[in-house]
Amino acid sequence: MAPERADTVLNTDRYDRRLYGEVYRQAERLREVEKELMEKVPTADVLLRDVWAGLYKARPEVLEEVPPSLRVNQAIMKEVLGLPKVEDLRQTTRFDEWGSALGAVSLAPELARLIPEEAKEAFRYEQEASEFLRQAANLQMAAEAAQQAGQRQAAQQMMQRAQQLRQKGQNLIAQAERAASAAVRKINPDRVRVVAGRAAEKAQESLESVKAFSWGTSPGQPHLLKNSREKFELAQRMAVDYRLREIARMAGRIIRIALHKRKTRKRQEPAELVGITLGSSLARVLPSELCYLGHPLLKKDFLRRFTEGKLLQYELRSKESEGRGPIVCCLDSSGSMEGVKEIWSKAVMLALFQVAVRERRAFACIHFGNKEELKVFEFPEPGKASPVEVAEAALFFFGGGTDFEAPLGRAVELMGKSAYKKGDIVFITDGLCAVSEKFITRFQRVKQEKEFSVYSVVVDEDPGGVLPFSDRVALFNSAKGDDREALEVVFGR
Repeated sequence: MAPERADTVLNTDRYDRRLYGEVYRQAERLREVEKELMEKVPTADVLLRDVWAGLYKARPEVLEEVPPSLRVNQAIMKEVLGLPKVEDLRQTTRFDEWGSALGAVSLAPELARLIPEEAKEAFRYEQEASEFLRQAANLQMAAEAAQQAGQRQAAQQMMQRAQQLRQKGQNLIAQAERAASAAVRKINPDRVRVVAGRAAEKAQESLESVKAFSWGTSPGQPHLLKNSREKFELAQRMAVDYRLREIARMAGRIIRIALHKRKTRKRQEPAELVGITLGSSLARVLPSELCYLGHPLLKKDFLRRFTEGKLLQYELRSKESEGRGPIVCCLDSSGSMEGVKEIWSKAVMLALFQVAVRERRAFACIHFGNKEELKVFEFPEPGKASPVEVAEAALFFFGGGTDFEAPLGRAVELMGKSAYKKGDIVFITDGLCAVSEKFITRFQRVKQEKEFSVYSVVVDEDPGGVLPFSDRVALFNSAKGDDREALEVVFGR
């Protein structure tokens, strides 16, 4: 029988192949990469699939016996698996089919460029050998049928022809072996490790950047996208969109600072006693429970209930948990903000979004330019928002003039729609714009009714324009890059 073409150099199973097939059908970029590579390297589809499996599987292993056409793939995968930077990437991609797909489209094209011409010859010889062996097998079956029918002469001729075809097939397999050996000798292991390391690092950076668009629904919950496919699509977009990549990179740092400041502030807030509950907080355990520690037998019961979180303790609630109004981020999208200032302001916006998710508050982003330029992105339940939608909000930009009244007026409307008071408006601008006394009077009246606050950050400009409507104002010098004061005003409130 003619051998079937092998489709892997790893210990993949039916489940791995089925899962990859599902991802392949849904990921247009994966199919595009395969098509591009197959035009130059006939075994690129196997390489792409094996890189995916190497990133996805818990314990990927390279097979010892593979056909000549895959010897170079085998040599490459032996160098790639176990590489420190690839192992770092695997910490993120293991059992994540879409994260593994992202890694595959990053690594496979770089590795495919290392495959020498001799590997293509090995593939061609093997394909020709397979065809001869297939024909020989068919002739052998026909000869056996002729023999049974009493057609001995015809059977003998067909057997001779089948033997000739088998010999040609074996000769071609020998040529494929020689070509494969020559190809493997041309593989530079150090070069493979360098290329794979760089590609893995790039893929890891993309996955890390996506975390700026990832959120849970409660403090302490890990950064995870609800849909891994969105992570793949977003990471692919970051690969070609410099602004989005830089916004996400800067947002990572600001998000960490923001969440730390909010967590620290929350610990310092006074709380009121609202009842009795079960838990394992020794600081809030009822005195009657502590009495158990003085009795040898009851102490064991106390420890058991402590480990199970079933001790009677006081239930405390801070005023923060009673519900607060929305967070509205007003971003100056005038032409003068383009560059570092735009990147920084949108990174702050993403951090504010993360705060809104964790504090279960509505969120809105208002982009403003001149009087006619106003774009609002509303997220009534930020925790349920699509990361792609949030990315759209981060990328929007007008590039025109500057007017303060329109965005502030829209922010007031959003505050009025909320059932809760004590919302926050964060206003970021590099402009100097006058606001009429009539508008300020109306604005301050609604501000008192809804009890919201306005925190402004002025970038590289005099703060005079924002003082009439702001509770606190910070200056940020984009050239120096020291944003500690600005972040304290925005997130330390």
